[in-house]
Amino acid sequence: MSRAKISRRNFLASAALSAVSWSRIYGASTKLRVAAVGVGGKGWSDLTSVAASPHVEVVALCDVDESEKHLGRAAMKFPHTRRFSDWRKLLDTAKEFDALIVATPDHMHAPVSLPALQLGKHVYCEKPLSHSVFEARQMSLAAKKYKLVTQMGNQIQSHSYYRTAVKLIHEGAIGKVKEVHSWQSGALSWLLADDRPAGADSIPAGLNWDGWLGVAPERPYKKTIYHSFNWRGWQDFSNGQLGDFGCHILDPVFMA
Repeated sequence: MSRAKISRRNFLASAALSAVSWSRIYGASTKLRVAAVGVGGKGWSDLTSVAASPHVEVVALCDVDESEKHLGRAAMKFPHTRRFSDWRKLLDTAKEFDALIVATPDHMHAPVSLPALQLGKHVYCEKPLSHSVFEARQMSLAAKKYKLVTQMGNQIQSHSYYRTAVKLIHEGAIGKVKEVHSWQSGALSWLLADDRPAGADSIPAGLNWDGWLGVAPERPYKKTIYHSFNWRGWQDFSNGQLGDFGCHILDPVFMA
């Protein structure tokens, strides 16, 4: 499939993958077959945490980076899985798995998750849920339409001290809260991103750079600039500081 055919506009406008009804009832001895897209970084911790459950079988792995920090490491951990560098080819095998973990850069959350939902797959997608409000609404509608189990990964929200703080506010321990100010600081290198860097570097062996860009506008590969962490400093790929930390520091406010 050409890059033009997977542009954000074309993808969200068509969303034409045929859906299947989800009516499988799991028995006590049936394991949930899980596939994962994005298995480095946070995707790795998501995958290994899920795999620790005796009710889960990891059956497929997908990552645009075949290096030892990404697909290579996951393949060693789960040697009997099928491996892909293109998420579309993974979805072609949809009959072979029941649920999908999505831990790609932000701009690919909806392009991967939405067709998976339309194929009747339960989805665990990392935060921020999508790259735009429109995408998030489409994902929510799909989950409701096909009656699927979904969750957005937001690990800090799971900590007990968050829930304790919310409980204290509910009980009036600090009186009536009328206003909350939140901020995030830190010397993260991606906060310094300004103009797009000039020039291009050689694409490393095993990295599907076109697949990494996905629905984002084409740009040359630059070593250490985008993959595998600093992409958060670029709007084409990320929702920035608000998308990365906003859900952590603002979530208790909404819970309370």
